[in-house]
Amino acid sequence: MADEFNLLSIYEQNLNFLIGAGASHGFLPTLALEIKDLDDMKCTFETLAKKYESDKQMTTLLFMLYYRECIKPGLPITSPRAVPVPPRPPHKEGVIEEYKRFMITLIQVLNRQKPSAKRANIFTTNYDNCFETASEELLAERSAQFIVNDGSTGFQRRTFHTRNFNHRVVNKGVFERHDQYLPQINLMHAHGSVHWEKGEKDGDIKLNYGTSSYNITFDQNETAILDIFKGILYDEDKTLDVVVK
Repeated sequence: MADEFNLLSIYEQNLNFLIGAGASHGFLPTLALEIKDLDDMKCTFETLAKKYESDKQMTTLLFMLYYRECIKPGLPITSPRAVPVPPRPPHKEGVIEEYKRFMITLIQVLNRQKPSAKRANIFTTNYDNCFETASEELLAERSAQFIVNDGSTGFQRRTFHTRNFNHRVVNKGVFERHDQYLPQINLMHAHGSVHWEKGEKDGDIKLNYGTSSYNITFDQNETAILDIFKGILYDEDKTLDVVVK
């Protein structure tokens, strides 16, 4: 392995990024909980779901609380034209600004690649829409000229397929005397996205950038139970008991 790394050589490479939950911390809560296991380690929604996978009541409660606390706050919501979209809270605004800064930096790097390259892949395990939101705001601000390829095609019904990541956009000059490849960012949600819905055909994934259809409400009794359950899971003084099957 080389002892030194020339930063300028990055412009000649295929760029791939893996984005995890920490990137969106502050925009959405993580899966971490405060309750500890018998080894004094903090649990997560994932570890508890695995531990109690054979307990239907427990897994139901876990997924209900997971939806309310971790998914619902990140669902896309659009307001009628007569109703202005409320501003984002400062902590969420800061996260989107960091995403925008990352994308601007990446676009600057891509612009230094050879004309036929200028492409990067972003693999994210997050289901949130931070990249989509940041991209849309940058395009609206005209801060940079770039393309985000989300793997979908269509108009009123956009359908996802991995083959669409092979598409490129080329600007033709006047009288088609030259071609200009725009910087392209392929955005791949490895664990799905809040914008994804089940398509009409088996296996199809439909993209919906409007109001989410996943909005689930709980009645008063369900809310009260979830509040009590949340109080237990987010209490650092609580520890899991031994469960004997």
